[in-house]
Amino acid sequence: MLSIMAAEIIVTLTGVREPTGDIYLQLCRRDTFLTGSCEHQVTLAPEDGVHVFEGVEPGRWAATAWHDPEGDGVMRTHIFGIPAEPTAISNNPPARFGPPRFNDAAFAYADETVRVTLEF
Repeated sequence: MLSIMAAEIIVTLTGVREPTGDIYLQLCRRDTFLTGSCEHQVTLAPEDGVHVFEGVEPGRWAATAWHDPEGDGVMRTHIFGIPAEPTAISNNPPARFGPPRFNDAAFAYADETVRVTLEF
């Protein structure tokens, strides 16, 4: 009997420096990128390290994460809204004179498993 594995997006988190609080991981399309209202969202413990997204519609996606060491659900920012807490975005896009662009963070997802690493 053949077993058919569904395609999935496997996100690995590396470089988490503090074992406290929560990590908020999101999988976003262009229109929800960096809005905090992405299509797929999970809250992880810092030691979890890997999350598998299943049932994701094919297309272009970007993965984002931020580590909330206090665990209070509040993203602290510096002047001009620059995050004061650790963040990570797929493809490690540059943030020049503003937030990273979706096209720099995006990856294609179709009918094969995709592995993404987010480096804090």
